Amino acid sequence: MIVLALAVSAFASRVGEIDKVHSIYITPIGTDPASQAFQAQLKSELVHNGFAILPTADKADAVLDVELVISGEGKDTKVETFSALKGEDESVLWSLSSNKIGNDKDKLILNEARKVAGNLKGKKTEVVIKKQEDAEKSQKR
Repeated sequence: MIVLALAVSAFASRVGEIDKVHSIYITPIGTDPASQAFQAQLKSELVHNGFAILPTADKADAVLDVELVISGEGKDTKVETFSALKGEDESVLWSLSSNKIGNDKDKLILNEARKVAGNLKGKKTEVVIKKQEDAEKSQKR
């Protein structure tokens, strides 16, 4: 019964629209050093892009799930990310898949974190602008 109550409270504050997302909980990505570096950089980039990062999901507007896959070595290092921002009822508000190949794993990780945060901010901004335009059109009628 306690588990159910915690699950319900975790979803109680989540929103169903990306334009209303201000606070995000990032699910743990991994325990290896590369995953930890990616998660730290992602947090920094999201904050830089105007989001608050919360330590638990219960008061967050949305939850960001990211899968990080690193393969190869040297000039054939490949970094792939699969990201999904989930809102109310686990509905997906935004998602992104990306991959890059290069020779500097740290730089690839940094760039992928920037891409995830920047793309998420861009999508939110796009929705906000669209809603503003729609509101202006309906006022003119």
